[in-house]
Amino acid sequence: MILFTVMPLKKYTSAALVFICLITDCRKLDKPVTTTQPFPTAKGDLYIVGATVGTTVPNVPAYWLNDSVTLLSGGNTWGSANNIFTNGADVYVAGITLGGTPVNTAVYWKNGSIVNLPGGTFGGQANAIAVSGADVYVAGLIYAASGKTMAAYWKNGVATQLTDGSADADAFSIAVNGTDVYIAGMMTASNGNSVAAYWKNGALTKLTDGSSNGWANMVKTWGADTYVAGFSNKNATYWKNGAAVKLDDNAHGSTVNAICFDGDNIYFAGTITTSDGVAKAAYWRNGALTVLSSESSLANTIVINGGVVCVAGINAQGDGVLWQNGVASLLGGRFYPNAMGILQK
Repeated sequence: MILFTVMPLKKYTSAALVFICLITDCRKLDKPVTTTQPFPTAKGDLYIVGATVGTTVPNVPAYWLNDSVTLLSGGNTWGSANNIFTNGADVYVAGITLGGTPVNTAVYWKNGSIVNLPGGTFGGQANAIAVSGADVYVAGLIYAASGKTMAAYWKNGVATQLTDGSADADAFSIAVNGTDVYIAGMMTASNGNSVAAYWKNGALTKLTDGSSNGWANMVKTWGADTYVAGFSNKNATYWKNGAAVKLDDNAHGSTVNAICFDGDNIYFAGTITTSDGVAKAAYWRNGALTVLSSESSLANTIVINGGVVCVAGINAQGDGVLWQNGVASLLGGRFYPNAMGILQK
């Protein structure tokens, strides 16, 4: 399901884009924003990972560090950087490279050095990464011989399949809390609908029943609580310890792609489709909605950096955008952001 186009390759060319197609019939996007602002650096170095135009191919994994872009794998390999985790002075980036053997290879980079993850004959894709002590955990998918995708994760390079390949499934996010490993993703029901799901230490919990489409894009732990966020029946939803909370309940559709915490505050970033039928980048702070654009756009990731609410996504023309406290900056260079991380100074 990877498309060879100049688009972000995360989550079947981004779960947000899949969701937009589900709720808006892939309407044409509008004109872009053009405001520019400096990157915030007061509290830490801001990394934004994604894909951009390479030196010899049009879609390569890359990251922004504050205000400059670095191409991973030399800038001449098809792929995408999908997630980031900072651990002390080390920076881990999960993603995918294309064009080798197998064609799709799940990978991660530690401080710029690539590590290929085993995916069997047909390859895989890495969507998320977490580090706990000396252990590196990666979540994503492995391609089955049937052509279906299997949700999977790797611990220190050893793969574990979470599904059997009889129907499409994927793992989009991973969190580690002590000895517990949480993975959020989706499965496909027998009627063809997607089911939001998460796994704790390999044990499956279905968050939706398959009567309508559901998707779990991210999992985070906060103290003793587990938060999973995505959408259910076209509405932005998060589940706290398995109990569903709707962030939006209109007929037009919305989704959550990312979660972050700041003190006692919880933030969700995603997309909301308003009554004009246009899907717009947005975030919620403790349930209160802020729409970031009046035009077609997506919000894929959110962090708080020194009190600045940083949201990254894609505008109407498919250009990468960083919103800082609601003010938009074009990332430039056809850069498509998938995730952000802060390396504390």
